[in-house]
Amino acid sequence: MWMMVLALSPFAGGMAQSVRVAEFSSDTHGGPSVCIEFDGRLWFTMHSPTTGRELWVSDGTPTGTYQFMDIFPGLGSAFTNYFELKTHVMDGVLYFHADNGTHGAEPWRTDGTVAGTYMLRDCVPGSGSSAFGDPVDLNGNLYFLGSSGNTLWRSDGTEQGTTALYSFQIARGLSAIGNFIVFSAAQNNEGEELWRHNTANGTTSLVLDLNGANGASLPINFHRTPNRLYFMASTQSGWELWRTNGTSGGTTMVKDINPGSANGALQSYSTTTLASMGDTVYFRATDGATGFQLWRSDGTDAGTWRVSSLADAVLPEIGFPIVNGKVLYSSFAQSRFHAYDPTTDQSAITTYPSHYYFNNIDRYRFVDDVLVHISKDSAYGCEVMWDNGIAFGYTVEADMTDNWSPVNAQSFNRVIGKLGTRVLFTAGRSHLSPYGPLWSFDVSTSGQCQEPQSMVAINSSATTTHLVWDRTPQATQYEVRYRIATQPTWTSMVAPRSYTQLNNLTTATAYEAQVRAYCNSTCTDWSDTVAFTSGLWTQNDYLDMVAERAEDATTMRLYWLPSEIVVSANFRYRPYGTTTWQSFTNNTGYRRIQNLLPGTLYEYQSRFDLGSGYTEWPLSSRYFLTDDVATSIPMPVLTSNGASVYPVPTTGSITITDSNGAAGTARVIDASGRTCMEVQVSGPVSHIDLSPLPDGLYLISSGIETFRIIKTKD
Repeated sequence: MWMMVLALSPFAGGMAQSVRVAEFSSDTHGGPSVCIEFDGRLWFTMHSPTTGRELWVSDGTPTGTYQFMDIFPGLGSAFTNYFELKTHVMDGVLYFHADNGTHGAEPWRTDGTVAGTYMLRDCVPGSGSSAFGDPVDLNGNLYFLGSSGNTLWRSDGTEQGTTALYSFQIARGLSAIGNFIVFSAAQNNEGEELWRHNTANGTTSLVLDLNGANGASLPINFHRTPNRLYFMASTQSGWELWRTNGTSGGTTMVKDINPGSANGALQSYSTTTLASMGDTVYFRATDGATGFQLWRSDGTDAGTWRVSSLADAVLPEIGFPIVNGKVLYSSFAQSRFHAYDPTTDQSAITTYPSHYYFNNIDRYRFVDDVLVHISKDSAYGCEVMWDNGIAFGYTVEADMTDNWSPVNAQSFNRVIGKLGTRVLFTAGRSHLSPYGPLWSFDVSTSGQCQEPQSMVAINSSATTTHLVWDRTPQATQYEVRYRIATQPTWTSMVAPRSYTQLNNLTTATAYEAQVRAYCNSTCTDWSDTVAFTSGLWTQNDYLDMVAERAEDATTMRLYWLPSEIVVSANFRYRPYGTTTWQSFTNNTGYRRIQNLLPGTLYEYQSRFDLGSGYTEWPLSSRYFLTDDVATSIPMPVLTSNGASVYPVPTTGSITITDSNGAAGTARVIDASGRTCMEVQVSGPVSHIDLSPLPDGLYLISSGIETFRIIKTKD
């Protein structure tokens, strides 16, 4: 049987809707924290070398992204890690855990203004620190675990109204239902069981000893729905799903999913994700026969049953996103999410991609039905992509600094939060830069033709400047205009690609430039103005740009940004998969590489002279594709082991001939191993339409030989 495998590289991407909003440095806690939405903005912590890790805000724009307050003045940091777990919004106030350098780490509050930001109470007086965990609100009061983390506190939002209620040996998992704060706690060496605080009369007491004399039941994974409070606990029936209304009579095991003493909902004490629609909860469990699958429950035995039947265990790390009324789930072996429809009790595979080594909550964000995610592509590395659920489609949104390597242990980009239709994400930094970029992407503009968002001026001589900007995928051409900064009149020129060259400039003169894109005979707005001075290097003390642009089928332009510190660059390049490098040295910021192979994936590396000799070659590479095929290149037929593929390159369809005459299923698989689609191949001659796929490089494998083809523009 002839088996076709297509390794897809989605080169039709760009960053037309991505905007660089800030930059950050890393500390022992990494990059920016996960965001909390409050006051119409995203709030997070981020480190800088001059102020430490402090509180930041962003509305998704460069001007709206800034450090909100330096709570710990100077180089000290007001925050550690897990910011998102130590925050809570109640009645227009954001509560969080911070250290001002004097009182230790204590609960703080802000109403969104600097004047309204202050410490709530010094719970551990003096320089000692108090914990602030598991915050939850009920009836206008905030409840949290403070002091050493084992004391239940209540606050009405004022210093005087913030008081300790009850102390335990251990306490965790605060949740609210009815008039009760329900949680897991242990006292007097009796083991962790289900406790409550009654807000109506102020009493704190044991709800129920779920496991009696058989040891602690360790309640965990509390999940609140409108009328239910679910949790998991370990009893003689093993780890199973329970529910409670805060009373002993209203606390019961939902179902013994794995009968007897075997574990059903958990393998051992651990946190896991639950999702819900209404009072129906979705979670991962095993009945002992089918492995860990997706289950659903309405809180009753009869209303609890298994949803999925995947051959491999359902993956819990990314949760179970709910999109268009359906619950998404996946397994370690699945390349796409499955969607469960509660109205039909049926599941179907979706187009949303799923990778086991990226399945983490800070790799995925759904904005309505658009999935913004981090994926590894063989050409662009680990990049930010988006998928709108349309068959077989995903798009590279941000071709940022490449951080690809052949192993999974690499520095990833992260999606840290979303606000409306915007998402914030980080990108890998240059190996010469101490800073990483923070970007914003507006999902609502996906697929729209927008003006370029970033443009860089590179002075290659006293009178020549190159302008390079981000590619707009839909653009047929661009218009550039420039002028001396003090003059009212612009000079305009047309650029067929996302770069141009300005000649005969006046030396050491301040200029301004703008660019706009043309798509479908209409033009976008002008981009933001870029100011530069002809003939002068930048003042940057580190490299912040390396870019490549295809000039034609056999010529590639490489750009970099010289500065007063970075005075020369050394590049080497080779066709991907080969062993021999070709190299060159450059000190102008611009070099054309000619006589390349059409339709070929190249890898390249760069190193720089910082005034004392070149740095070492980096451990990883960047990539470019000569993706334009000259009309003079013949359309060959690739033949091997009796199978032929033609034409190469193709504008949409390919023909497969197989002398063995066998039939089978052809799988379309992207560079990360995801199955994009399946088609039937009926030998000896089959035709496959590749038009739904983006233009770019593909690998076609018969299982014995691997062919490389190029899909080009019509």
